[in-house]
Amino acid sequence: GNLAESLIEQGNYEQAIQYAQEYVKISMEINKPASYPYYRLALAYLAQYLTPPPQPSPEGRGRELLALAWQSIEAASAYDEPKNNHNVSLLRGLIAQQAALGLTGRAEVVRASFELALSQAESLIAQTPGLYEAWDTKALALVGLGQVEAGRAAYQQARALNADAGVVARVARLWGVVGKTTTD
Repeated sequence: GNLAESLIEQGNYEQAIQYAQEYVKISMEINKPASYPYYRLALAYLAQYLTPPPQPSPEGRGRELLALAWQSIEAASAYDEPKNNHNVSLLRGLIAQQAALGLTGRAEVVRASFELALSQAESLIAQTPGLYEAWDTKALALVGLGQVEAGRAAYQQARALNADAGVVARVARLWGVVGKTTTD
């Protein structure tokens, strides 16, 4: 599972998708389905969608990647895993934010997803104040809800807890997405 995220950080999106798909398959085979495999698969699809290809991609490939990301995050949303729910809700909002998905009621889905991610992150923070991932989610959800200054403050708290280069790069990539609402 974490291998898929490492491959995303390296820009190896196709390989990340393959590993995440394998992670989903194995979790189903051993009868331990969970949100993590689907979350990582959705993250890989979104990362590939957001990265311009070195050459023009076939027509419709972007929509296909978004549709696959949406299907994966919806599958992840079916599981209640308190340590990962905030990540799933945030990514759901980021995927819904992409106009090319063609989602009906997109603005409401985006807002509701970011609000849920914020609530879930704050609940985790109340239980475990040192959980930097929850602070990162809080920061990104706040920015997604238009509360940029509060988002920056939460981001600073997260960096006080963990400033590892890989973590900072992951959050920076998502920060660039959450701050941009795409249009049709």
